[in-house]
Amino acid sequence: MKIPELLSPVGNVEHLKIAVLAGASSVYLSGKNYGARKYADNFTIEEINKSVEYAHMHNVKVYITVNTLIKEEELGECLKYVYELYSLGVDGVLIQDIGLMKLIHEFIPDFNIHASTQMNIENINDLKWAKKSGISRVVLPRELTLNELKDMTQEAHKIGLEVEFFVHGAQCYSYSGRCLFSSFIGGRSGNRGTCAQPCRQAYTLTADSCNGNFYKLGNNDGKYFLSPKDLSLYGKLDVLSDIGVDCLKIEGRMRNKEYVMITTSTYRQSLNKLRRRSKDKEFTTQKGHEDLSLVFNRKLSTGHLFNNEDSNKIMNIDNPSHIGLYIGKIQEFDKESGKFFIQLNENLIHIPQKGDGLVIEGTPLKKDSKTHTYGFDISGNPHFKKSKAYWKKNRLIKEKVEGKVLIVQKVRENKKPYINIEKGCKVYLNKRNSVNKTLKELEHDSQSQGFRKSTLHIKFNVDKENYPIIKGTIKLSNGELVTVKQKGLKPWETAKNRPINEKTIEKQISKISDLPYYLETVEVGRINRNLFTPISDLNQLRRNFFKKAEEKILGTYLPKNRDLKNSKEKIKEYLKKENQISINNKSIDKNLNVYINNLTVLENLNENIFNNIYFDIPTKNSKLIDEHKSLDISYCVNIIKEANRICAEKNCNFIWMWPSIVHDELFEDLVKVCGILSKVSTVPSIMISNLGIGEYLKDKFKIEIYGTYHLNISNSESVKKLNNFKLLTISPELSKKDFKNIFNSYNKEFPVLEILIHGNMESLISRKNILPHDIKNSLKKLDNPNNEINNVYLNDKNKNKYSLYRPLNEEGVMMLNYQDLCLINEVDFFKDSGVNNFSIDARWKNIDYVNNIGKIYKDAINLDDVSKNNLNSIKKYSPNISSGNFTRGF
Repeated sequence: MKIPELLSPVGNVEHLKIAVLAGASSVYLSGKNYGARKYADNFTIEEINKSVEYAHMHNVKVYITVNTLIKEEELGECLKYVYELYSLGVDGVLIQDIGLMKLIHEFIPDFNIHASTQMNIENINDLKWAKKSGISRVVLPRELTLNELKDMTQEAHKIGLEVEFFVHGAQCYSYSGRCLFSSFIGGRSGNRGTCAQPCRQAYTLTADSCNGNFYKLGNNDGKYFLSPKDLSLYGKLDVLSDIGVDCLKIEGRMRNKEYVMITTSTYRQSLNKLRRRSKDKEFTTQKGHEDLSLVFNRKLSTGHLFNNEDSNKIMNIDNPSHIGLYIGKIQEFDKESGKFFIQLNENLIHIPQKGDGLVIEGTPLKKDSKTHTYGFDISGNPHFKKSKAYWKKNRLIKEKVEGKVLIVQKVRENKKPYINIEKGCKVYLNKRNSVNKTLKELEHDSQSQGFRKSTLHIKFNVDKENYPIIKGTIKLSNGELVTVKQKGLKPWETAKNRPINEKTIEKQISKISDLPYYLETVEVGRINRNLFTPISDLNQLRRNFFKKAEEKILGTYLPKNRDLKNSKEKIKEYLKKENQISINNKSIDKNLNVYINNLTVLENLNENIFNNIYFDIPTKNSKLIDEHKSLDISYCVNIIKEANRICAEKNCNFIWMWPSIVHDELFEDLVKVCGILSKVSTVPSIMISNLGIGEYLKDKFKIEIYGTYHLNISNSESVKKLNNFKLLTISPELSKKDFKNIFNSYNKEFPVLEILIHGNMESLISRKNILPHDIKNSLKKLDNPNNEINNVYLNDKNKNKYSLYRPLNEEGVMMLNYQDLCLINEVDFFKDSGVNNFSIDARWKNIDYVNNIGKIYKDAINLDDVSKNNLNSIKKYSPNISSGNFTRGF
């Protein structure tokens, strides 16, 4: 059985050493720039160099995250940085940006490129695109089901791709790379590593009905409806291994060193047991489960992969922070003495001790307080009720404590409880004082270390000229053999008194201290001559041997000189061209396009306003309370035929807009729709948000492909890479300067570049329905023919309302920003920059909004002088507006 690679997160040098010693097969880290965890400590280039050497000497690979979107002005410096990483022997880079991926594949073709989960490789066609684009490994989305993971892993291996999958750590509510929530509300972009995590904030849910009724849904003040539990697939490693997943990834570069040690060592021990599964049926332990809960968790979940029984088990709407290991319930709280009597959980291994931290869940003392937990460090030695049977020489015996009550002694006066603590309150252990001891053992005790040592065979001889020679063969964990030969600097002399013997030689050259080798054999040839050398010289010979061995081992990871030279020269030429900015040709014709998802709105559009209609099929079962059903293919065919007919009558180009997320099952259904359309009508042009399906659609149906803003186009190289698209929409996260840089650097005819200039955009899209079961059921009771529920909203603490909708496949939820993007005052700037195509996202808007907003923008882009009254006119129909990132950047 092939055991997957274990990939651990490291935020600084100390964490890297801990991860290596704890048993990581590989680590991932970031430099000071271009990483998706900008607020981690991260590494200087000098620290990266030393860390790579340390890891490689311990048979551990190093991957560097360069997994943010790269702006036009950053491309050159970023490419130089990646080249420097390559020259240091880094094993691969993790990439999100399509343009940077293109440049690395072009200029450093031998460097391993790993596609970040933010690149959204979510179906088999995306895999094929990744392979064709020079990617060697893909990190698949956490949102996959088990069958989807199986199918994609199987296909990836067929075409020569490795598969990496998250096995532990934080989960996002939204698909990675498709979340603009933090970026829109505060300018801190998840795609640039500065996410403010608004999903971990408290919200309320509300709804309104078609007849004007308003509802606050459930008793949900201060609930965390966007906050998932943490992922843990600790008990599913056998399934992942059987599927053939190549690498298991632990999330957590912002976590502490205890987290790095515990998660890495726990998963390493489990994988080692899995390797011996025929002998060891149990590859997980109760201690392992407890350790993972203790070190950090927002409650643990198997995520989407095994989300079969309870559709709400992924979310933890009660607490967005670390809560710890559940250990039992309060049996009694003595307020006078400050003692807690805790009924411990059955089979608990981690019994609380002095200095450990506890958290108790209770109810707030004050009505206006939202605090329902009380935490403290244990100040005295805990003991059991009827403790004689459980104490011996003041040390707790590790016996079964089922049914036993632990007494935690009086809490310090300044730590009085500020919640109601009653019988039945849950108790959690959230800090283990003994972890520091384990950390020290890991550093100094080889028995505690989990890394794989290189196998070393040593032979020693003295040649005819009496020069000592050490020869060694080292087998690395990657299977490579390294041979080392070290000759003494001077010959040995004839002994005057006592000659040196073989046992002394073997003893000295066998001293490897804490070097990362397993010394399997030592052979010392017979020395028949009467020779002598000082022990210090023999020790120096041994040190020189190991120094040369280190140089040779590290050299196996470095690129060849020829590869370095070729890449360096190519990059120099590119950087020269990069500085030669070209101005985009301006066109007299300006196009205004619109996103619509309503046939009635489409039917009543005023003519001569919009050139392209991007039509998003309205969801048949649009309400969040409706049950998920398979795609109705006949419904889709009829909607597309009707929408196409209307556009033909209005002399508009019709483009069918596909959902933002397209897994393989949905893709197959959508292709069936295209197949029927090809027989009864025509297949229209299609707008997509995926990287790989466009080429298939072009070849299969001979149509043109358009790209949405979810493709995250942030530089001209991304545009050049996606040259099979007719039109691409630039990322709405870019600033004014960024827009100009792209249009100045790209002046080709195709793909055409488009700017989203107005509209209520998608903040996030999730595969998880936002409504908990109880709220969903209560909403169903409210929804009836006389009081039909219209919309559901997520409301933040500032009373901003985020509209919630279902995507076409009726799975999950799509959330819109609470403000409309409005760039009416920047129309002249765009025209001067060479922008010829503009679009408005008017989905879920009424006909007055679409026609009037469209007319204002149509006039503005066609007139030489934009009226200053346009903004006031827009506010009549779109009162809550923002310029988004345009004036602040991301």
